[in-house]
Amino acid sequence: MSEKSGFQNFLSSFSDLARLPRALWFVIGAFVIDTAAYYGVLTLMTVFLHSDLGWSDQRSGVTVSVFTMLVTLFMLGVGSYAERFFSHFCSPLVDALSTRYLRILARESVLL
Repeated sequence: MSEKSGFQNFLSSFSDLARLPRALWFVIGAFVIDTAAYYGVLTLMTVFLHSDLGWSDQRSGVTVSVFTMLVTLFMLGVGSYAERFFSHFCSPLVDALSTRYLRILARESVLL
């Protein structure tokens, strides 16, 4: 039996990605689009505040920095609250779906 080399093993991991369910790629695609939109708006926000609203560079920069901080804190706070609150209701559904998903992956021998 010939063992795969490290490089061949690396390349085969990419072919394994192609066998993942299409729904997973839709979720990843939505995440990429969402992230690109957020950072695109964030990049242009300082220019908009300075050019269109006539704010100073310093005021625009501080406003965008505070906005970024608040978005991050909001996501952390609401995310942890949502996990605690909704895990009681959604846990059986998530367990059932994840078990089914792992069985599908095992059957398609992606995990092997």
